[in-house]
Amino acid sequence: MFFLAPKDVSVGLDIGSHSIKLIKLKRGKKVKILNARKVLLPQDVIRGSFINENIRDQKVFTEKVKELFISAGVNNKEIAVGIPDTSARNIFLELKNVPENKEDAKELIKWKLKKDIDSNLDKKFAIDYQILGKEKKDKKNLFRLFVVLSNKKILAEYEELLRNIGLKPVSLVLSSFGLINFIDFIEKRSGDSLIINMGHQVTTLLILKDQKLDFMRSIDIGGRNFTSKIKEHYSVNW
Repeated sequence: MFFLAPKDVSVGLDIGSHSIKLIKLKRGKKVKILNARKVLLPQDVIRGSFINENIRDQKVFTEKVKELFISAGVNNKEIAVGIPDTSARNIFLELKNVPENKEDAKELIKWKLKKDIDSNLDKKFAIDYQILGKEKKDKKNLFRLFVVLSNKKILAEYEELLRNIGLKPVSLVLSSFGLINFIDFIEKRSGDSLIINMGHQVTTLLILKDQKLDFMRSIDIGGRNFTSKIKEHYSVNW
């Protein structure tokens, strides 16, 4: 759900607290950007949260999405959607064994997390994971997993409002994962990478080792404040 980039979708919508962005791609040997637009949002229309509703003003949200598609001249209905990173909870988990069947693996992860998060985890949350690799700890080989938990009510909130205006959200991904997928589309990389996704209110840092996610942290500092803090700390001329 959160890690796979849709193969047949050429339009992406990125929903943030300050703006909604639209991009249309043409696929081929190389990916070409055909259109890119954004529309600004009034304050507090969107507030990414793991527990509380994200879309505080549904009328304004739907109007702005319609405005964006009209201004871009895009008629595609099937879209990939990026939602705020703070709409989900990210957990690094270690397991002795991971079942080959993905659904069985999810059941095992849910069982491990139930006692720490919520006994009704099955009913309240959707789950996805990615295996990062193996490492030896206390003489045991353990699988390292990156797990994403999302509130089903919040996912339904985005999906229902978009469907109500005639759009078909094929996939929902966290904004930063969408950024990784987009970079993978346009550039085949190797080795390690640091990706900084600077939003208006939140900045997310991602470290990829051999192009697999190894670290992710969202901090409540927007883009301008983030660069200001970096300047203060390192006295860098930008």
